[in-house]
Amino acid sequence: MVVQAGSSEAGRSLAAKTADVVFTAHPALKPAQDFYRDIKTRAAQHGRDPDSVKIMPGIYVVVGKTESEAQEKF
Repeated sequence: MVVQAGSSEAGRSLAAKTADVVFTAHPALKPAQDFYRDIKTRAAQHGRDPDSVKIMPGIYVVVGKTESEAQEKF
């Protein structure tokens, strides 16, 4: 199993060509969705089944006594 981590252009290219699993972390849903689509599209362009490349999202947790405090920390 090949696991790749990183969202740079070179990292995305390597992941699309070789990775079974790609670890990534994004602080918002839209960039995470864009990353997902990009990796799946690139994999298909390399003749791979896009479903064979699994995306393993990291999470970024910000804790506060209130939602406002957590948003401020974020």
